[in-house]
Amino acid sequence: MIELEEMQAVPLHRDEEGSVRVAGSRVTLESIVARFKQGFTGEEIQESFPSIRLGDIYAVLAYYLKHEVEVEEYLQAQREKGKGVRGLWDERPEVLTFRERIRTRRARQATS
Repeated sequence: MIELEEMQAVPLHRDEEGSVRVAGSRVTLESIVARFKQGFTGEEIQESFPSIRLGDIYAVLAYYLKHEVEVEEYLQAQREKGKGVRGLWDERPEVLTFRERIRTRRARQATS
């Protein structure tokens, strides 16, 4: 008969910026969960992230399903954090200048 482990370690860790990533990789929890919500299977998710073992992907998905409320709260907090960072980036003068150059170029192409 097989012996069942009482606890299985979840291959997730929090990096220095506070993002949750799959252990041994730069792949975020958000990336795995987003693909799962889009209907990807564990095998299809692994095609996107071949450096992650299939068992680890399923362990992350099992963790998500067991802790869905907490993970969704984390994901929402990450989205809010991302909006703030994007807002700061969008206000930089060089970004504004670059966007204006793109708009001007598109306007010229549309009239050509």
